[in-house]
Amino acid sequence: MGLQNLVCINCSFVFLETVGKLQVFGIWVKRSWLITLLVA
Repeated sequence: MGLQNLVCINCSFVFLETVGKLQVFGIWVKRSWLITLLVA
């Protein structure tokens, strides 16, 4: 039971990290898209 809980906690950390990276990536894409619009 203890090991399963550790694995579950580890999975949720990986999930949160992935979500954070995706949000940062989305912000970066929007920013570069805006810059492209301004330059064009």
